[in-house]
Amino acid sequence: MGQNHILARLCRQDALRLSSGLCISQLARLKATKEQKHLQIVQVMEWLVEGLSRAEILQESHKLWGYSVDSPRTVDELISRARKEFVKHWENVARKEMVSESMCRFDKLYRLGIQQRQLAVSHAAEMAKCKLIGLDKGF
Repeated sequence: MGQNHILARLCRQDALRLSSGLCISQLARLKATKEQKHLQIVQVMEWLVEGLSRAEILQESHKLWGYSVDSPRTVDELISRARKEFVKHWENVARKEMVSESMCRFDKLYRLGIQQRQLAVSHAAEMAKCKLIGLDKGF
Protein backbone atom coordinates (compact mmCIF):
# COMPACT_ATOMS: atom_id res chain seq x y z
CA MET A 1 0.00 0.00 0.00
CA GLY A 2 1.47 3.39 -1.03
CA GLN A 3 2.03 6.32 1.28
CA ASN A 4 -0.61 8.45 -0.47
CA HIS A 5 -3.19 5.71 -0.03
CA ILE A 6 -2.40 5.48 3.69
CA LEU A 7 -2.73 9.24 4.13
CA ALA A 8 -6.06 9.20 2.34
CA ARG A 9 -7.37 6.70 4.87
CA LEU A 10 -6.31 8.73 7.90
CA CYS A 11 -8.58 11.31 9.37
CA ARG A 12 -7.97 14.90 8.32
CA GLN A 13 -6.37 15.91 11.62
CA ASP A 14 -3.92 13.02 11.51
CA ALA A 15 -3.01 13.84 7.92
CA LEU A 16 -2.01 17.35 9.01
CA ARG A 17 0.71 16.26 11.39
CA LEU A 18 3.42 18.73 12.21
CA SER A 19 7.10 17.94 12.44
CA SER A 20 6.80 17.90 16.25
CA GLY A 21 4.29 15.07 16.00
CA LEU A 22 1.34 17.17 17.19
CA CYS A 23 -1.74 17.43 15.05
CA ILE A 24 -3.46 20.78 14.53
CA SER A 25 -6.17 20.17 17.14
CA GLN A 26 -3.54 19.35 19.78
CA LEU A 27 -1.50 22.41 18.86
CA ALA A 28 -4.51 24.69 19.26
CA ARG A 29 -4.91 23.54 22.86
CA LEU A 30 -1.33 24.38 23.85
CA LYS A 31 -0.94 27.42 26.06
CA ALA A 32 1.26 30.22 24.87
CA THR A 33 4.41 30.85 26.89
CA LYS A 34 4.79 34.15 28.73
CA GLU A 35 7.10 35.42 25.98
CA GLN A 36 4.66 34.41 23.24
CA LYS A 37 1.78 36.05 25.12
CA HIS A 38 3.84 39.23 25.53
CA LEU A 39 4.60 39.29 21.79
CA GLN A 40 0.90 38.79 21.05
CA ILE A 41 0.01 41.73 23.31
CA VAL A 42 2.62 43.90 21.57
CA GLN A 43 1.15 42.93 18.19
CA VAL A 44 -2.37 43.78 19.37
CA MET A 45 -1.05 47.13 20.63
CA GLU A 46 0.31 47.82 17.16
CA TRP A 47 -3.03 46.92 15.59
CA LEU A 48 -4.83 49.25 18.00
CA VAL A 49 -2.44 52.08 17.13
CA GLU A 50 -3.06 51.40 13.43
CA GLY A 51 -6.78 51.78 14.11
CA LEU A 52 -7.94 48.21 13.50
CA SER A 53 -11.42 47.44 14.83
CA ARG A 54 -12.16 44.59 17.21
CA ALA A 55 -13.52 42.52 14.31
CA GLU A 56 -10.36 43.12 12.28
CA ILE A 57 -8.18 42.17 15.27
CA LEU A 58 -10.23 38.98 15.63
CA GLN A 59 -9.59 38.13 11.97
CA GLU A 60 -5.87 38.90 12.20
CA SER A 61 -5.55 36.88 15.42
CA HIS A 62 -7.27 33.98 13.72
CA LYS A 63 -4.88 34.15 10.77
CA LEU A 64 -1.74 34.63 12.85
CA TRP A 65 -2.34 32.49 15.93
CA GLY A 66 -5.36 30.35 15.07
CA TYR A 67 -7.68 31.85 17.70
CA SER A 68 -11.34 31.12 17.12
CA VAL A 69 -13.43 33.84 15.54
CA ASP A 70 -16.59 32.27 16.99
CA SER A 71 -15.46 32.47 20.63
CA PRO A 72 -13.39 35.64 20.87
CA ARG A 73 -12.76 35.56 24.63
CA THR A 74 -9.00 35.04 24.26
CA VAL A 75 -8.65 37.86 21.74
CA ASP A 76 -10.80 40.16 23.91
CA GLU A 77 -8.42 39.41 26.79
CA LEU A 78 -5.45 40.31 24.57
CA ILE A 79 -7.13 43.59 23.60
CA SER A 80 -7.84 44.37 27.24
CA ARG A 81 -4.26 43.63 28.27
CA ALA A 82 -2.93 45.75 25.39
CA ARG A 83 -5.04 48.70 26.53
CA LYS A 84 -3.79 48.24 30.10
CA GLU A 85 -0.23 48.34 28.77
CA PHE A 86 -0.97 51.70 27.13
CA VAL A 87 -2.26 53.06 30.44
CA LYS A 88 0.73 51.67 32.33
CA HIS A 89 3.11 53.27 29.85
CA TRP A 90 1.50 56.71 30.11
CA GLU A 91 1.34 56.56 33.92
CA ASN A 92 5.13 56.44 33.95
CA VAL A 93 5.47 59.63 31.91
CA ALA A 94 5.70 62.82 33.92
CA ARG A 95 3.28 65.53 32.80
CA LYS A 96 5.90 68.28 33.06
CA GLU A 97 8.23 66.35 30.77
CA MET A 98 5.49 65.84 28.19
CA VAL A 99 4.46 69.49 28.28
CA SER A 100 8.05 70.72 27.95
CA GLU A 101 8.71 68.37 24.99
CA SER A 102 5.56 69.58 23.28
CA MET A 103 6.47 73.22 23.94
CA CYS A 104 9.87 72.64 22.32
CA ARG A 105 8.23 71.09 19.28
CA PHE A 106 5.82 74.01 18.95
CA ASP A 107 8.74 76.45 19.31
CA LYS A 108 10.51 74.70 16.45
CA LEU A 109 7.37 74.80 14.29
CA TYR A 110 6.97 78.50 15.07
CA ARG A 111 10.58 79.26 14.02
CA LEU A 112 10.29 77.18 10.83
CA GLY A 113 7.03 78.90 9.95
CA ILE A 114 8.65 82.34 10.34
CA GLN A 115 11.73 81.30 8.34
CA GLN A 116 9.61 79.95 5.49
CA ARG A 117 7.13 82.83 5.64
CA GLN A 118 4.32 80.44 6.56
CA LEU A 119 2.61 82.70 9.06
CA ALA A 120 -0.41 80.44 9.43
CA VAL A 121 1.90 77.64 10.65
CA SER A 122 3.58 79.98 13.13
CA HIS A 123 0.24 81.23 14.36
CA ALA A 124 -1.12 77.68 14.78
CA ALA A 125 2.02 76.65 16.70
CA GLU A 126 1.71 79.63 19.02
CA MET A 127 -2.00 78.98 19.60
CA ALA A 128 -1.26 75.33 20.36
CA LYS A 129 1.34 76.39 22.94
CA CYS A 130 -1.17 78.73 24.57
CA LYS A 131 -3.78 75.97 24.67
CA LEU A 132 -1.27 73.50 26.10
CA ILE A 133 -0.45 75.71 29.08
CA GLY A 134 -4.01 76.95 29.52
CA LEU A 135 -3.67 80.52 28.26
CA ASP A 136 -6.45 80.02 25.74
CA LYS A 137 -9.11 80.30 28.47
CA GLY A 138 -8.55 84.02 28.93
CA PHE A 139 -7.26 86.08 31.80
